[in-house]
Amino acid sequence: MRQAGLQGVHRRRFRHGGHRQPAVFDDHVQRVFVADAPDRLWVTDITQHRTVEGWVYCAAVIDVFSRRCVGWSIADHLRTELIVDALDMARWRRKPVGTIVHSDRGAQFTSWLFGSR
Repeated sequence: MRQAGLQGVHRRRFRHGGHRQPAVFDDHVQRVFVADAPDRLWVTDITQHRTVEGWVYCAAVIDVFSRRCVGWSIADHLRTELIVDALDMARWRRKPVGTIVHSDRGAQFTSWLFGSR
């Protein structure tokens, strides 16, 4: 295609310009996912599932010590509220003190709303 001067159709508009660096927090876990007591370390992520009506997204918060899901949220969107709702459920159920929450560096997890929680 390159030799013939052809290009694929772009469905998204790409904006050129300065890219803002996401907020990066210190890695307190150092890739060692072990906890010596409940509510010391939680990990969280989002999964997506195709349904007949479209995509559904599930955010989960897991306690590393017990390996139990302590908070979750399901929605039809990937906005930050999805993970914040799961984190709020975990906080409401467990009432942690000094808990470290570890996640990937996805947009939902580097947002101001998530960081302020």
